Amino acid sequence: MTSVAVVIAAHHAALTIGRAVRSALAEPEVVEVWVVDDASTDATMQEARRSDDGSGRLQVLRQAVNSGPAAARNRALALATSDWVCVLDADDHFLPGRIGRMLKA
Repeated sequence: MTSVAVVIAAHHAALTIGRAVRSALAEPEVVEVWVVDDASTDATMQEARRSDDGSGRLQVLRQAVNSGPAAARNRALALATSDWVCVLDADDHFLPGRIGRMLKA
């Protein structure tokens, strides 16, 4: 099976990060979810961790200094080991089956 990593850069996304993480973890092809909190001062990290399904696929990292979404994504990209990488915004989510449909295309 093809493996997919999902990379989520997050800054002040406490209200939306949970839905993004849960939707990524719900996709069976996703073997890694990398959330990089870009120095948020709200509960973004805590909400991301709270959304973990216990499968061991979620990694939550924190940037000490806000460096922007590209730097946050690049940090996760350097660590991802999957066949494919998919970027998901912290205020967005996947509809069920999205990754499978993309892989078939």
